[in-house]
Amino acid sequence: MKYKFFLCFVSFFVALSAFAQSEVEAPDYDQIRKSTFDKAGDSYYPRLMKRFAANDTTLSMEEYRNLYYGYTMQEDYNPYRISRYTQKLKEFSITDSLPSSTCDSIVKYGLKAVSDFPFDIRSMNLLVYGYQCLNNEAEKQKWSVKLRGLIDAIISTGDGETEESAFHIIYPPHEYEIISRFGLHVKNNTMMPPKLDYIEVEKNKFDVNGYYFNIEKIIDAYKNKFEE
Repeated sequence: MKYKFFLCFVSFFVALSAFAQSEVEAPDYDQIRKSTFDKAGDSYYPRLMKRFAANDTTLSMEEYRNLYYGYTMQEDYNPYRISRYTQKLKEFSITDSLPSSTCDSIVKYGLKAVSDFPFDIRSMNLLVYGYQCLNNEAEKQKWSVKLRGLIDAIISTGDGETEESAFHIIYPPHEYEIISRFGLHVKNNTMMPPKLDYIEVEKNKFDVNGYYFNIEKIIDAYKNKFEE
């Protein structure tokens, strides 16, 4: 699929948004487990997911972090799952002007893709585009807020500049989504056992060489569910 990301859609990802914090902090997975498994608490995972699915715009940064990283503790977490609907979206070429029928299809399969995997950032981005294409400002705004919340949750975990301050991700393609939203292009991906990836980027005006990503939860899922 030929993705054409327009600055008008993704520029707000480059700068920190209203959710973003001035300080970054790696996820405390023990605390996240405690919060998201507490049935009496506001961060009980089914309750948080229900609000997320209902496009609740009052979700805080902490709640987005609990949602995203808490997903690794759910029974159906599979970082290697590829939705057939995500594959279907690859058939569409995103250009400046599309017929409404194509926009309808992008929204149709985008919704199915995020139903399969609620944190499918690429499909969310396409939903924003699809609703913009259909002049549906209300739905575009809903998905923009959710998308921004997830991106901010990831970049709140580090700055990616060192191994110790790597961005934490729970799904391999999210490395590329973060790089893309920084306006950069991937040159090479190097795995650094036991739990890091280093994404080298093409030469750019920011003189950035690359970013580190912590893939600890992805590795854990592989060992626990797929290694045999």
